[in-house]
Formats: sequence, structure tokens, C-alpha cells
Amino acid sequence: MPPLARLSLTLALTGALGAAAFAQQGAPPTAIRGTLVSLVGNTVTIKGPTSTSAIVLADPVRVQWVVKSDISQIGPGTFIGTAAVPQADGTYRALEIQFFNQQNHPGETDRPWDVAPKSTMTNATIDQMSSVTVDKVDGRMLTLKWKDGTKKIFVPASAPVVSFAPADRAALVPGANVLLFATKKDDGSLAAAAVNVGKDGLVIPY
Repeated sequence: MPPLARLSLTLALTGALGAAAFAQQGAPPTAIRGTLVSLVGNTVTIKGPTSTSAIVLADPVRVQWVVKSDISQIGPGTFIGTAAVPQADGTYRALEIQFFNQQNHPGETDRPWDVAPKSTMTNATIDQMSSVTVDKVDGRMLTLKWKDGTKKIFVPASAPVVSFAPADRAALVPGANVLLFATKKDDGSLAAAAVNVGKDGLVIPY
């Protein structure tokens, strides 16, 4: 297993666990991304590209770092998540790669995502990986495999690669780039069980 992947541990599930918890309650979670403005008590304020949101965090809240890595840390057998967009030839082009501890990953999925038009999020295991050049761009071609199917994804050399490391509330400081999954409560307020935080100024790419 790649060294950095071992840092994921149980907290690598943070975002997925938060989303799953809300799904069990019947409320679809909403991804909220942006810059942390303030944390007062258990209420975090996040400024996004078009709006500012106040979200009530669980107590305790699960927090994890999103840390920069590189593609040398992954290979066949690595469980990854990737936001990608479809290409004319039926393959996909990765916008980013995130990888997890094999025992503590968020579960297999292939679903629509919201970072780009027609983008998807696929969480699966790399079955094959090879170096290729597509449209004069060097990168890797991954074949992802999960219970219900396979998908070929081209990862250009410029695509960001991240992994995860344990964090706590001390990471929730003004100026941090964050991502969380929130659900709307009966009173109209937003709530979240977990927060991902870009480490050392990292802008979370997924």
C-alpha cells in the first residue's frame, strides 16, 4: 500500500460518512465548498463562489485534512475516487484523483457530480494502469473496476492528486478551504457531521 494512503485510517471516510448519515435520514446532502469565514460555537460560516452559508456542525464533528500527493502513490489495487468528465470516445478525463486506505474507503459508487457539466464521481479500485499520451498530453490510463462495472479514465499529468490525514477542530480556522456535505433541517437551517479541510492552503479539487 502506498505510504501516504496509510494516513487515511478511519477518518478517510469523513465526507462519505457525513453524506451517508444524511441519506439514511432521507435528506439528500448538498456539497458546500469555499473559504471558512468563522467558527462560532458549532456554527461555521463558509463563503462560496456565489453565496455564504452558515452550517451547524455536529458535536463532536469529524474533521480531516485533504493533503497534496502525486500519482506515483497509486497503482493497481489502490481504491480511489475521481471526478471526471466524459469524452467522445467513451472514456473519461479525470479532473482530480483522491485515494483511500483499502480497508477504510467510502464504498463503491459511480454517480453524477457537481464540479463540472456532465461530471461524475467514481469510487472504485484500479484494475489496470498504464502510461499513455492522449491528444499530445501525457498521463495515465486507469481501468477502474467495481461490482457493477468498469470505467476507463485518462488522468493527465496536470490533474491534482490528494489523500487524507487525521485532523480536528483546530483545523477550522478563517481562510481555510473547506468542503462539507450539509442537509437542511425542518427549521430551514443547515447541518453537517463532517468537514474536509485543505492542508497548507490546498484548494480541495473535488
